[in-house]
Amino acid sequence: MSENGDRKSISGTFFRPEEGKLYVFKPNRIEVLKSWPHIMAWRKTRGKPGWVHFRPKISMPAKDVGNRIRCLEGNEDDYGQKYLFIPPELLKVRREELAWLKWYSTIPRELRDLIRGFPARHWHLLSFLARCGKAAIELTSSNPALAWALASNWIFHNPPVQRPLRAACSVLRKKQRDILAWLGFPPTEAARRVLAKVIPRAVRTNDLRALRKAMGRADVLNTTSHLVRINTGVIRVAADPELFPYASPSLLDEISRCSKEDSKAEAAYSLKDSVEMLAAWFPKRKKLPPVLSLSMLRELHEELLDEVSRIYPYAMYLIFPQPPVEGTDTILPITSFADLLEEGRIMKNCAESYAEIIATEGRFYLYRVMHPERCTMALVRRNGAWVLWELKTACNNPASDASMLAVKLWLESSRGI
Repeated sequence: MSENGDRKSISGTFFRPEEGKLYVFKPNRIEVLKSWPHIMAWRKTRGKPGWVHFRPKISMPAKDVGNRIRCLEGNEDDYGQKYLFIPPELLKVRREELAWLKWYSTIPRELRDLIRGFPARHWHLLSFLARCGKAAIELTSSNPALAWALASNWIFHNPPVQRPLRAACSVLRKKQRDILAWLGFPPTEAARRVLAKVIPRAVRTNDLRALRKAMGRADVLNTTSHLVRINTGVIRVAADPELFPYASPSLLDEISRCSKEDSKAEAAYSLKDSVEMLAAWFPKRKKLPPVLSLSMLRELHEELLDEVSRIYPYAMYLIFPQPPVEGTDTILPITSFADLLEEGRIMKNCAESYAEIIATEGRFYLYRVMHPERCTMALVRRNGAWVLWELKTACNNPASDASMLAVKLWLESSRGI
C-alpha cells in the first residue's frame, strides 16, 4: 500500500509468514490463501466486493522448494551463480515465485510429492488431506483414484452434497467398497482392486467417469483386473465401447506398461482412426480383427492410410460444401481432398478418412488451426448448430487449454454471442 493509503497501487504476490497467508493482488481482484494446515482461500472482485470462498488452481512445484527459495533470496540462478543485474520485469516474476514457494513450503514434503503425481485439481486434494487428516493420506497412498474422486465428490455423487469436505471426512470412516458405492462406482472388491491400479497421472475427471461407467460391464472389469497398472491409454480404450472389442488382453497389457501411454493415449487414437477409416472407406470389409500388440496396431494403421491414399484418383473429384463457419487468419477450413491428405500427412492423423462424410452428409467439417498451436479441428452439426467435436494436435494428442479457448471464442463470435 502507498503512503497515501491508495489500495490501487498494490500489485503482485506476497507471503506473510506471521499470518500464514498468501496475498495475490490483481487488477480486478484480490485473493487470499491460508497456508498448511488451515487450507482455505477467499477472493473479492470489482463485481463482487465481498469476500467469497473459492478453489484456486495450483500446481505443486516439481523443484526442490527449499533450494529454489535459497536461490531466489540470494539473487542466484539455478546453478548458484549470483546475478549482477536483474531487470525489473524478471525481478517481479522472481518475487512472485518466491512468495508462492514459501506458501508451498508450509506443506509437508511427503504430501507435496503425493499430490504432484496427479495432473490436475491439486487444491481439491490438498484441502481433502488438510481437512480429513491421516485417513485421507492413507487412502491417497493406497488408492489414488478413489481418494481423488472423493476429494472432488460433487462431480461423482448424485446429487452433489452441500458440504463436500465434511461429507468426505464422514465417508472416510467406511470401507472402500462403501466409498465406491457412494461415488457411483460398482461396490465390489473387483472394482476396488481395479481402481487401485489406476496411476495418479491417469486420473482426470472425464476419464474416471468413463471408467466408472465401463466398470458396470463384466468383460471390461474382468480384463482390467488382470493388469498390473492402469494408465490413460488403458482407460481410453477400455472405457470406449467402440474400441474395447478390438483390444486384446495382450494389447491392453502392453499399453499399461508403456510410459508414453501414462498421460497420453496414442494407441487409443490410432485404434479409433483405424476403425473409422475402415468404416468410411471400406464398409464392405469385415470388422478389424482383435489387435494383439502395439506393433500390430501401428502396421494396421499405416496399411489403412496407404490404402486410402491409393483411392486418391477417385476421391480427388469429391466436391466439399462451403465451410459452415467462416475461417480466420489462424483457423482455416479444409475445402478439398488434396488439402485433407496434406493435413493428415502433416498432423499424422487420418483426416482423409472423413472426405466422403464431408462431401456427402453435410454434418461434419474439418479446419486447420494455426495458433496458439497447430491443431486439426472437427465441427459437427447438432440440433441445427455447428459445435466443436474434436481439437487435436499432431498424432491426435489433446489440444491445450489456450487452443480450446481460442476455438470456443471463434465459434461464439460466429454465432454473434
